Amino acid sequence: MMLPESHNHSLHFNDNRKIIVFKQKEESSKYIGNNNDRKIFYSYKPDVMFSNKGEACDFLLYSENIVYFIEIKGSDILKAVDQITNSYKLYKEYFTDFSINARIIPTRGNTLVVNNTKYIRFKKMIKELNGTVITKEKVIEEDI
Repeated sequence: MMLPESHNHSLHFNDNRKIIVFKQKEESSKYIGNNNDRKIFYSYKPDVMFSNKGEACDFLLYSENIVYFIEIKGSDILKAVDQITNSYKLYKEYFTDFSINARIIPTRGNTLVVNNTKYIRFKKMIKELNGTVITKEKVIEEDI
């Protein structure tokens, strides 16, 4: 399933590359997805698509029935939570039967954020959408 044509200008790639890497020029953090099964993944840049509707996350990655909302940040993890939540709300109509996942990669983090009410509610929301939240400094690498 591809998003509607109106989203094409924010399409980053759609292919079956073995290793998917997302990085922001201004940040040293990155996301690495190991696509060992060589599934077709679609990647969009929501912050390009919805720049006039509030802040969105940096990358949207999906294949078959799984979605990853990815935000690469300096240190404001709660702002990343807002950006991913906003992105989910903007795209949710396209991903009704998908597992929704969130990945937050700060260059430096605040360990106290895990006790913050907003962060706890966010993790609960993602869990209810059959997904997971991973927040880790510098690099998240996982099999996708």
